[in-house]
Amino acid sequence: MAYQTFKDAISDPPSYEISASDLANIPYATIYGQLGDGPQAVIVLAYAKGDQRQWLTAQKESLITAHGRLIQTAGLSQNLAGLTFETADPLTLPLTQLDGAVASGYLDLLPSYRFGMKFDSRFVVKRREQVQLGPNTQELTLIEETFTIPEVHYQVVNKYWLDDRGLVWKSEQAPSPDLPVFRITLLKPFSGDLS
Repeated sequence: MAYQTFKDAISDPPSYEISASDLANIPYATIYGQLGDGPQAVIVLAYAKGDQRQWLTAQKESLITAHGRLIQTAGLSQNLAGLTFETADPLTLPLTQLDGAVASGYLDLLPSYRFGMKFDSRFVVKRREQVQLGPNTQELTLIEETFTIPEVHYQVVNKYWLDDRGLVWKSEQAPSPDLPVFRITLLKPFSGDLS
């Protein structure tokens, strides 16, 4: 099976829909990744280190996530060079503690060379939904995060769909005005995230 890159997915529609049998034959943790309204690409896990997961395309474009949150990208025309919280990311909290959780931190962007941009984050638990995850469906809880960067008057509502353990299975994240919305769908989790 050939894996699309983000660049291929943007310039070469249509989206790739993975089948249950294809997914079963991939030995690695796997996600769909989609930039903006472009088609989705199938991306596999390159490494897991602590809480971080690096997802890598064949063309070395990468996303690094931690607890389902996008914290770094590389190989794209605009990149999130880093995103860190001053305290723990609320996505590390149990699902029962997320409603009303607040946090703040800093992010860096390249090639615009914007470093140390402060952001604020506030969470609201919305509702339970049946969510399509490639060839499978699962009942998940929708969490909305109001994400604000006061320095550039930027505000967006990020969405995360979590299971009862707090594992993020699907998300729509736009960590800065320089970047499109990233849609990430977990198709096959890293085994360490299921314990």
